[in-house]
Amino acid sequence: MILGDFNARTNTLEDFISKDGSNFINDTSENCLQPKNRLNFDNQINNHGKQSINLCKNCDMKILNGRTKGDSFGRATFHGNNGISVVDYIICDQELFRNTNYFVVKPPTYLSDHCQIITWVGIGQTNEKSDTNPRCNIQMTKLPNEYIWDDHSKNNFRESLRSQEIQKKLNEFKNSDFTTDLNGTNQCVTEFQNILLETSKKSLKIKKSKRRRKITNVAQKKWFDKGHDLRKLSNLKHRDPTNVELRKNYHDALKSYKATLQLKQNEFHNKKMNELETASQNDFNLFWKALKNLTDDLNTETNSENLPKNYEWYSHFEQLHRDHHLSEEQEKIIGKLKQKENSKNLLNELDMEIINN
Repeated sequence: MILGDFNARTNTLEDFISKDGSNFINDTSENCLQPKNRLNFDNQINNHGKQSINLCKNCDMKILNGRTKGDSFGRATFHGNNGISVVDYIICDQELFRNTNYFVVKPPTYLSDHCQIITWVGIGQTNEKSDTNPRCNIQMTKLPNEYIWDDHSKNNFRESLRSQEIQKKLNEFKNSDFTTDLNGTNQCVTEFQNILLETSKKSLKIKKSKRRRKITNVAQKKWFDKGHDLRKLSNLKHRDPTNVELRKNYHDALKSYKATLQLKQNEFHNKKMNELETASQNDFNLFWKALKNLTDDLNTETNSENLPKNYEWYSHFEQLHRDHHLSEEQEKIIGKLKQKENSKNLLNELDMEIINN
């Protein structure tokens, strides 16, 4: 399968060898593909188009545009100021052509003059999700809680340390006799850490990770301007690409839309810089919060569904420091490289002492 911008305008040229007027009997075997003729909104032909058609004929490949379910009319894939054209194609062989279910040309967007082209190919099989991995039930140690430290945290933490319960545990810790070996050191650190963690739980707020739902049909930028009618014009132009007035209105709206986005982006960055300058002089906590929120991306939280599973982490680090066993083919390659490295010591005719006769 070949797909992309071919810069080729092919009109409705046949991408297969026509049998009209042939003296030979047509091939009617089950392996012979008789594709239907293509339709095309673009009625122009250029040299790249002729070369692409010759490529299809020589390699026995077929164009999906204009003859596949989802694009029966050969919709335009390029929308410029001076007109439209079909220059983006998907070309495949006969086997893939038979298994192609749909082919769709998406409406134009502000991101590019070219439209997105999508195809669905039926492969006849699915990958089953296996739950028989023996590492799926591995219990991983959770990371400790993160606490929020604000202006009142210092006094709250001190008050919690002065409480009777914590003071009792501190006295027991001071009176404990820990050994000087590794086990004693670990026990000492663990008990002291538990006292600090318990004090933090009583006095500080625990930071909770926020999980955002996946946002659909919204640009992932904070400065994105959604109050624009460009999408409506884009859909209308996609349905009627030959309408000159509609094309002009679309490109005028596109120009205005890009200027609006640039303005919104600049305003957003200037606002964030002013927040940083103000916070750096007055409130350091606000400064770090503003710095963390400086990114343009709207969804800053990691989607937990895309995170590696526990057994995947375990398997990765288990294999990371293990001795890697080479295959027989790799051992042969290493042996040949060593032979070539040693052969340089034999070809040393010029490696002789220079003398004066």
